[in-house]
Amino acid sequence: MTDPSYIKARNYVLYLLSRREYSITEIATKLKQKKYLPEIIEPLLEEIKTKNWQSDSRCAHMLLRHGAHSGYGPIKIKFQMQQKGISPEIMESLFADLNDGQIEDMQDEYFWHKLAQKAFLKKAGANYDKNDFKTRAKLKQFLYNRGFELEHISYATSGSPSEQEEDLVTL
Repeated sequence: MTDPSYIKARNYVLYLLSRREYSITEIATKLKQKKYLPEIIEPLLEEIKTKNWQSDSRCAHMLLRHGAHSGYGPIKIKFQMQQKGISPEIMESLFADLNDGQIEDMQDEYFWHKLAQKAFLKKAGANYDKNDFKTRAKLKQFLYNRGFELEHISYATSGSPSEQEEDLVTL
């Protein structure tokens, strides 16, 4: 297509994709915000998908990696993916690959447990008293808000931080 507005929209999308991965939903939203017509948006979205310039699975993988390295749990990461317009099938497939150990740097079967433990140790600090119920409840709430499941939280909060530091393998 040689329409000047199509070329301008295409250049805008390429600019966006050169900075980071976007889901197809995010790109469509950004194009609509720029007031591009649906006659331009739909063929452009089809073009970037067929040329593999955009991939929802790559975007989901990036969101998973970024969320995990930022200390977030699976619940929060799935919620972020959902907000970005990633399909449930892609999310299920990605988390199944993670659970099967098929994602590089995330191959440990206790990956989420250790990630919760790492976040817990960072937040608790050296002066953590495991007998202080109020502090322990706040730390559990912190992990819950970070998107960890109860199984991960109980793993992370069991024992004292000094014992856990010895068991923790660097992620």
